[in-house]
Amino acid sequence: MLKKRNTLRDDFKSALCVINRDETSSGIISDEEIDKQELEAHYGFMAKIQEVSPEESSSTGQPLEQNKQNEFEKYKAFNDRTIDYDILQTKLNETLGLLAGKDIDIKEGLKTKAYEISVVNQKHDELVKKSLLTKSQFEGQLKEKSKVISDLKVKEGRDIDKMIEIDKQIKFVDNTSGLAPP
Repeated sequence: MLKKRNTLRDDFKSALCVINRDETSSGIISDEEIDKQELEAHYGFMAKIQEVSPEESSSTGQPLEQNKQNEFEKYKAFNDRTIDYDILQTKLNETLGLLAGKDIDIKEGLKTKAYEISVVNQKHDELVKKSLLTKSQFEGQLKEKSKVISDLKVKEGRDIDKMIEIDKQIKFVDNTSGLAPP
């Protein structure tokens, strides 16, 4: 009986190997195909278990049902360790959703920063223009002030020359009229 059970286990493992070999040789297969192949392997394994005759049931005297139950428990334990593709797909989709959300947040943040930078650049440009205008206005006012000062100096120089000339004329008139101061 032990030999028969080992054979059954080997048959089940062979069925799973066929599934895995088909999976790797034909590329990626769909979840439906995996489910179908796992179900076929399950039915094949269960059929093998049922083929055990009562004479071969066990050397320990356990009834056939007990052996079937033990084999089923072993199969169930093995099956529980297999990958649940639906759970993985759900987790993958959740993770992808979170990543997409983060990507959107990052892109919105970048757009906000780009806008803030453009506003700063615009303000900078305005200040540069204003400072250039202020500088040119200052330079214009400075030139105008220099011209006024220059004109005043010229006028003052002429006025001084006129006063000196008038003073000479007064002295001349005084000298000629005899009213010269002592």
